[in-house]
Amino acid sequence: MEAGLPYVFYDYNATLDIATCYSDLKDLGKINWDLFSEAPTLDGYSKFWNSRMDNPKWILRMETRQAEFLVHDNLPLNLIWRVGVHNATKAAEVQAIFDDQKIKIPVEVKPTWYY
Repeated sequence: MEAGLPYVFYDYNATLDIATCYSDLKDLGKINWDLFSEAPTLDGYSKFWNSRMDNPKWILRMETRQAEFLVHDNLPLNLIWRVGVHNATKAAEVQAIFDDQKIKIPVEVKPTWYY
């Protein structure tokens, strides 16, 4: 926000007909954030991703956890704090690209960020 870049965000996966597009941060509360941090957690986020029909709160869990925040046109690298990758092989690949381009962003192996 401090960078003043135009953005939009969605309450569900943006490709879905049920997804609503917002452009005011006061609407962030319309996202069901509880599904992101519901126990049990891995690295602070809910371990579970899949939607389930046996409990009403989980019927759209996957679609909710695919909610998107999109910045128009581009996001300057100086606004990125860190990059998480699935494994050490990918970390080495990304780090090599960053080193080649003299990009100083930490690359961390975060397998629990992936489902």
